[in-house]
Amino acid sequence: MINILSYVVAALILWLVFSMLKNPVMLKMSFKNAFRRKAETLLVILGSLIGTALIVGSMAMNDSFQKFLYARVEHSLGEIDEVLKPGDGKPYFDAEKLKEQLAWLEDSTLIDGVLPAITKNITIGIPGETRKLTPGKTMDTFLIGINPAEVNSFGSKGGSTDIFEALGEKSDGYITAIINKKVADSLGVGKGDLLEILPDASYRLLSWIKLPVVKITDVVDQAADFVNYTGTEMNPMRGTILLSANDARKALGINIPDAFSDIFISNKGDYLKGEALTPKVVAFVKTHGDGFFDIETVKSEVVSDASQGNIGLIFLALSLFAIVAGIFLLINIYIMLSEERKVELGTLRAIGFKRNEVSKVITFEGFFYSLFAAIAGIPTGLFITKFILSKFVNLVNNISVLISSAGSRLSTSAFEATFDLYVKPSTLIYGFLLGMMIPILVSLYAGRKISRMNIVRAVRNIPEELGIETKSFKLLSILSVIISALIAFGGFRSENASFFVLGVVLVLFTLPLAIPTKKKRLVVSFFSIAALGFIFWSNSVDFVNKAGSDSITLIAIKGFSILLSVMLLGTYNLKIFEWILLKLFKRSKKHTPTLKISISFPARNKLTTAMTIAMYAMVVYIITVISIIPYTQEKNLAESRNLFLYGYDVYASSLSGETTMSATEFSTLEGVQAATTILVGRAKVITPVGESKKVNVYLIDEKFPEGSSFALKNLKTTGSLKGARSDISVLWNYLVSHPEAIAISESVLKANPGDNVTITEFSSEQAFSGPQQPRRENKSVWIPLESPMKLSVVGVIPEDTLSMFNGIFIYSKSLPEEIRAKLSSKMLFISLNGNSYEEKKTNYEKVSSLVGMSGMFSIFIDDILKIINSSIKGIVEIFRSFLYFGMFVGIAGTAITMFKAFYRRKRIIGILKSIGFTRNMIFSSFWIEASFSVIIGLLLGFLTGILTTYEMFSSPALEGLNFYIPWSQLMIMGFSFYVISLLSTFVPSYLASKLPPAEAIRYFE
Repeated sequence: MINILSYVVAALILWLVFSMLKNPVMLKMSFKNAFRRKAETLLVILGSLIGTALIVGSMAMNDSFQKFLYARVEHSLGEIDEVLKPGDGKPYFDAEKLKEQLAWLEDSTLIDGVLPAITKNITIGIPGETRKLTPGKTMDTFLIGINPAEVNSFGSKGGSTDIFEALGEKSDGYITAIINKKVADSLGVGKGDLLEILPDASYRLLSWIKLPVVKITDVVDQAADFVNYTGTEMNPMRGTILLSANDARKALGINIPDAFSDIFISNKGDYLKGEALTPKVVAFVKTHGDGFFDIETVKSEVVSDASQGNIGLIFLALSLFAIVAGIFLLINIYIMLSEERKVELGTLRAIGFKRNEVSKVITFEGFFYSLFAAIAGIPTGLFITKFILSKFVNLVNNISVLISSAGSRLSTSAFEATFDLYVKPSTLIYGFLLGMMIPILVSLYAGRKISRMNIVRAVRNIPEELGIETKSFKLLSILSVIISALIAFGGFRSENASFFVLGVVLVLFTLPLAIPTKKKRLVVSFFSIAALGFIFWSNSVDFVNKAGSDSITLIAIKGFSILLSVMLLGTYNLKIFEWILLKLFKRSKKHTPTLKISISFPARNKLTTAMTIAMYAMVVYIITVISIIPYTQEKNLAESRNLFLYGYDVYASSLSGETTMSATEFSTLEGVQAATTILVGRAKVITPVGESKKVNVYLIDEKFPEGSSFALKNLKTTGSLKGARSDISVLWNYLVSHPEAIAISESVLKANPGDNVTITEFSSEQAFSGPQQPRRENKSVWIPLESPMKLSVVGVIPEDTLSMFNGIFIYSKSLPEEIRAKLSSKMLFISLNGNSYEEKKTNYEKVSSLVGMSGMFSIFIDDILKIINSSIKGIVEIFRSFLYFGMFVGIAGTAITMFKAFYRRKRIIGILKSIGFTRNMIFSSFWIEASFSVIIGLLLGFLTGILTTYEMFSSPALEGLNFYIPWSQLMIMGFSFYVISLLSTFVPSYLASKLPPAEAIRYFE
């Protein structure tokens, strides 16, 4: 794409340069205008600069956000795309067979790196402290043993072998090792220090065996593509230590020569592009490996996690709206420039210049302006983006402080990646090319159009007749309707919601173009209303309803359709706004002339007015959407407090998953109403439709219903449990008394009350140690059941329930004792006494001190709500800051429009003053004219934003969530934008009012 755009712009520039050399007279005339009207030249360049800066800034912001989203992928995996393990279930590969297998792997065109390694989870520490597991002096670490000479050929960019050359050699008689920054920071060690290795937990008891000691030769962060890899579980709490393969075998006590446990695979391309080849690599390995390898797609899983929620797409959508606003400003600037030059170009045609010569005058002038603006717009956009991004870093710090003050030791690894300015080279190229291409194309189009105007009309500055449509335009309109109808039909047949909605909306938008009528206003208004009606009705279509909650594409299509429909209604019915204003000021005869004059100009210059309104409406629309959504979420969070911990107030656990105090002990404490223990695991489940899924399982005990008593109106239950909606403890008590019954979260498992699900395996590893993402399970930790458990679903917790724990809820004694014994992850839920936040907070402080002394951490539910709200508000403020930059485009556009109006209407102002208009009347006419476009833009933006969010929350997929509008925020924001916009027009309005009549009437250039 970038090559095509580059070629197009390069061709345009070369053609322009050649034309300039060939037409020196036209070149001189165009440049004379630029230097003769310095104020107008400055306005055009400033407008072009702002438009280009917004385009570049939007792209740079999106680059930075995408980089932030995938920072964990690059940091933790580098270019490791897949990890191969022995397919026979043994801990190490057969050395002879491995050599044969590596040969065809290295020859594959899909792979650019193969690195054998021996790995193991170990404990390292300061010598003398490791066996004691002293906190702060020991830590869990992932050991990687590799052959240093093979590092250079791993990955597309290759690693640097310099720091790995010391591996395998002795230093002062010690094994040499390299650690990553995580280990260095956690243990406070560095180059030259010694570390002790505890290869296995059993070595703690074998005190007569001397533990291996290694000497650190270097501390690395991202020197190679595997230095932060911590195994397929991706445990963020672990560090990484690297040894040579031979030294690793010695340290681990492995006496098998050339033993390797893993093969790291790097696909062709960088750390993200290579992941796209994973399906092909998996198929290649399975085809050629004959079962020798078991392949784990670690990169695909992490990329999927990073992309979850489509945050990147949401930000891209916001960026696109801002980019389009910048493009609109560029188009508007150069359309106004061409309108100003209409009389001059018409005069040139009248004295004998050819059409192509006349069109080149405005094109050369546009090229001159765009070149300066494109060059200056790039650094301006980057500077503003850098300033906005600094707010995100402040947000990270603020949230970290808030988490700390809440007394919880939540992992803040999600915030560790620095959100700093990152710009792809292609972004700078795109920004420059768009900043050049759009003005040139608009100038070419406008010059060609003016050169073909009637000469008398052009000289007298009379608009061309409307309603004249060429045969090619009619044919194109009919073709567009047919293509749109085919898209809609194809989407309906394939049940693709996005294509279906897009096709129908396009049909409704293109039909007015194809209908031969002079009453375009009525036709466009009718079909715009029809499009709005269809968008709101579409949720009644089953497959559209199902896609409505998780398809960002569908949400974007609906939102843009609502925006376009309302904008078409508004711009095609400007006469209605004019009529309303005249009616309001009808009784004030003093202001009627001023009002009529001020409205007549924007009503006459419909394209410029429509562009200005569109710039305001688009940015205000997005700001409204991102204001309403978090406000609604915040309100629903406050109303759904009980759902987070199912009625309990405090969550307590330890990083190991074990609880050092029992629920019984906590229940005896002062301020505690109830306490319960929940076992947590993972289960492989066969759904009612035969699909296999891995989900969290929560094993509740007899005490759980005591603290979980609240109403859940959308709870789905079997007929005998209808009372559970008003008191959910009825459901929990039923599970306790019926071992074959379960409750499920609809967000993780689709089933209805009365359906049966089957559990075939459980995970014995700690799968969940708090409100964070489950770890990845190795094959070895799954425990198959002797006979699968067939369970009946009696309760379904709605998908929109705002809970931190989602999965299957089952009575603990429904499982065999040997299974329960292997589920080592435990959580404590505590219900506190008190009716107010202050009372509960006081009791929590008493409990949390005891929890801390017991080696556990705890979280108070209200602190969680504060953290969530602070995170949402902080990110939304970043989005708003970014979009306020977009709003600046509308304000700048209005100011530039009014400045140009002042210069264009000097003679008209002089005539008005000569027939009795006062300074105040002239001043007011300019302000009212600016207000006309600004108010309509604001109203359309607010209206479309409210309609879009209402449509989103009225979807059956979000049933149960109440819809709220922050009226005070929107009113303050609208008033602020209006005032700032009017202030930006103060100077041209003041200059117009001070203009002497005699000088103004004589004005002509």
